[in-house]
Amino acid sequence: MVNNKKSLAIIFGIVLLGLVLLFLYDREESIEEPVIPHKEIASNEVVNVKMTIGFQDGPTWKWKNVTLSELEVNEILSWFNSVPENEITEVENYTSALVAGIGIELKSNYEIRIQYDQKNVYVTRNDVKSGNALTKYILNGSELNDFFDKKMNRSK
Repeated sequence: MVNNKKSLAIIFGIVLLGLVLLFLYDREESIEEPVIPHKEIASNEVVNVKMTIGFQDGPTWKWKNVTLSELEVNEILSWFNSVPENEITEVENYTSALVAGIGIELKSNYEIRIQYDQKNVYVTRNDVKSGNALTKYILNGSELNDFFDKKMNRSK
């Protein structure tokens, strides 16, 4: 009888220890902060910045390269880096009709694409991973919207 009580106490202790460990494991996961897809671009990491704008040429859609000044590149980086977290909306995909884009090549061989559809500014980046997929998000209320609109009006 004493042996049964000891066995029962040992089993009870093991089950209790398991529950405590399970509780702590779940708690650690919930404490982890979510990955924020938007991180700043250091200007000394930038190798090249290219901009293209789409335009209608009769019945066809064409793309043309737009030269950016050093001041414009610095403004783009500044605006991009100043977007607060609450102005970012993660998306899995976007199927919008894009009309302009900026490609930023980094020294680390990563690329950040900032694209525009005359309403939203979309970002696709391969330097911040969301699993194995590219990270995609929308910058809400960004000064980049105005920049794209001005560039598109000048290129007509």
